[in-house]
Amino acid sequence: MCVGQRCPLPIPYADKGWSPESRARSCSLDGSKGHDIDVERDVNSLGTLIVTLQRYCPQCGHALATRRVNGADRQACIEPNCGYVHWDSPVPVVAGVIVYRNGLLLARNKLWPPGRFSLITGYIDHKESPENAVCRELYEELGLTADSARFIGHYLFRDQNQLLIAYALEAYGELKLGAEIVEIREVSLGALTRYDFGPFEITRAIVHDLFASLSVG
Repeated sequence: MCVGQRCPLPIPYADKGWSPESRARSCSLDGSKGHDIDVERDVNSLGTLIVTLQRYCPQCGHALATRRVNGADRQACIEPNCGYVHWDSPVPVVAGVIVYRNGLLLARNKLWPPGRFSLITGYIDHKESPENAVCRELYEELGLTADSARFIGHYLFRDQNQLLIAYALEAYGELKLGAEIVEIREVSLGALTRYDFGPFEITRAIVHDLFASLSVG
């Protein structure tokens, strides 16, 4: 279930010879000589690591500064010969409307308050297609299987900087909740059109588009 953000920056430790035991050289925003960064000493959590990497160029180790690039303020390397720009592109995420037996399944993530349900969602693995990803998430989170996934549409989730790729899946098997799911709710097809998704406006839009495609088909 999509409950957080992966680090959007590449971490080319192998390419640059970096390691948790190595020391990286930085410089100040004005290009002057900076200070040593002891990664093992200074980074004691993933959050600190992400913040540290967002301050320094993952290609050359120089500082990043805000610059106007292609009409937007972006973090870019101050080293003229580097050219690195952190584009902050949306992270692709799959979402599944699950048809199961006589209804549709909604799930509650363990981090959500009681009564809040939405779709099955998840990240796409390396070299994995979105269709395979949503089928994998279905199995990991609900223990169910689907033979195919029908594309509904794609939706920009601005708050999390994610691009949701939504599918409808007809699932079968026996329900078995994964570690991130604490509760499921089965909703009839008719009730889903009137279901209150609370703050999940994107879920409401996905369901709307699904029913619109069914009526056209």
